[in-house]
Amino acid sequence: MTVPDYIKSYGHRPIAGTDLRPHPRCPFCGQGLTIVAGKTDYTTGHFAHFPNSGFCPSKEPAGRPYLRLSPVDPDPAHGDYLRKMFWKYWERIYGRLCDLVPYLSLNEFIALIREANRLRVWEYRHLELWEIPYVFVLLADFPAKTGIKKNGKPCRIYWFRFWYAPSVKSIDDLWIRPEIEPTLFRASFEQPRRDGTIPGYDKLVKFYPIHQDRDYLANQPEDPIKGWVRKEVEERLPMLLRF
Repeated sequence: MTVPDYIKSYGHRPIAGTDLRPHPRCPFCGQGLTIVAGKTDYTTGHFAHFPNSGFCPSKEPAGRPYLRLSPVDPDPAHGDYLRKMFWKYWERIYGRLCDLVPYLSLNEFIALIREANRLRVWEYRHLELWEIPYVFVLLADFPAKTGIKKNGKPCRIYWFRFWYAPSVKSIDDLWIRPEIEPTLFRASFEQPRRDGTIPGYDKLVKFYPIHQDRDYLANQPEDPIKGWVRKEVEERLPMLLRF
């Protein structure tokens, strides 16, 4: 709902007395919002969080990936185990990542592994193999131009970004299990026309929760992996995984 829509439906704040209008709320964090007037009047304004409001992903990911911290209590032995299991199940993990990120390119897949190495993601003490795709997508944004191309043109229309519900501020928070499992969101942003430009919250087109399938490792990917992709991954992966 835009500010003009809100005012059309509920009117302006009363000049005196109690404001009985329903409070607009942020679709990401559920916190109340206030209307900030535009240059002419409130009908050209926008919704904003109150000053000193709590954490909200919509304010955080405007210019960078969501989670970028290395583990504070690393477990190298667990990291070795996960890398070996990743090698065993890479096709299914790759398939799940392709489900999460439309038109995921092989270069992006390799880049995510390198980023996981740099941040020592494998060494998170409580990380399970099935969770890897849902953590990997937090490590980077996915612009249209880095995805799969056809005839030299990107197949991906939007710039994708992922984050968890506001209760999760770091990867460690994923293992502090609340009563309800944290929700993973995928957001689509307008692809900037200029190179070197990162879309902010104002360029958000849509966002939606992503189902976190726990059982995908038991099934072969629905779309068979192309032979050249398998060949290149199997040649490069052992070195990337530091076997």
